[in-house]
Amino acid sequence: MGVDYFKPGDHVVVRDIDRGKSRAVAPSVVVQDGPDLTVTFIPVGTEVLILGGDWEPHSREQVQSINDKTWFLRQYPWRGQGALRVTQPDTPWSMGVFWNGPGGALSSWYVNLEQPQVRAEYGFSTHDEMLDVLIAPDRKSWGWKDEDELAEAVRIGYFSSKDERRLRENGLAAVERIQSGEPPFDMSWANFKPDPEWGIPSLVITDEERALIVDKE
Repeated sequence: MGVDYFKPGDHVVVRDIDRGKSRAVAPSVVVQDGPDLTVTFIPVGTEVLILGGDWEPHSREQVQSINDKTWFLRQYPWRGQGALRVTQPDTPWSMGVFWNGPGGALSSWYVNLEQPQVRAEYGFSTHDEMLDVLIAPDRKSWGWKDEDELAEAVRIGYFSSKDERRLRENGLAAVERIQSGEPPFDMSWANFKPDPEWGIPSLVITDEERALIVDKE
């Protein structure tokens, strides 16, 4: 049987799932979807769920909470500027495109290291693997992001040293691919403009996710 791909403008959900428990829920609009490429967009004002708890973001306590599966979810509206997510099948990372506020200049190309996304009836699921890469708008320089989180995850056994080597290799491969400028990870996404008729996707969550929400802005 063939795959039923989503159409441009369809509203879907992208979930980050860790051992059966959601760590993030992002309603998104489909920009493009097919056998070789999937692109989704989070408009400003979209209500999303993100990892939360009684600790500072990106702290050791957060990593421990992830390891212990004791996190909660917080709900808030996506601010600043919409965000693009560009992915390919069987690729262990996605490319995020971010801008400096509405109508602003490109701020960065963001490599999110993650397990290859899985297609679902509601949209897509993946599993974020902590380490990320920030690439400058001109693509000439880059740097690791959240290395301290990765180090803590290795220290407590959430990741192994082999996992760390794999993630860094994947990150370097992503940087090389993006810096090459070859489609679909090319500069054309810097000028992306959403269709105003797409609207803002609704936050549709499961009972399990609803039970994890601790507050709402």
